[in-house]
Amino acid sequence: MNKKAKELQRINKNIVDQEGHVLRFDKQLIQLMSGIFVTRYPLTINGTTHSLDYIDQIDKII
Repeated sequence: MNKKAKELQRINKNIVDQEGHVLRFDKQLIQLMSGIFVTRYPLTINGTTHSLDYIDQIDKII
């Protein structure tokens, strides 16, 4: 497990598996909507998530 995964695991142990893979944000949202996600922990977004690129574009337009 790399250092970044260990840091994320310290913040939210439910989104990092034993191999260091982080649960995708859309999966976290599905778990949140279905009541599986533990709301004591924050949702985590990877800084390189391509699906969130449009947010920066909207910010620049506005």
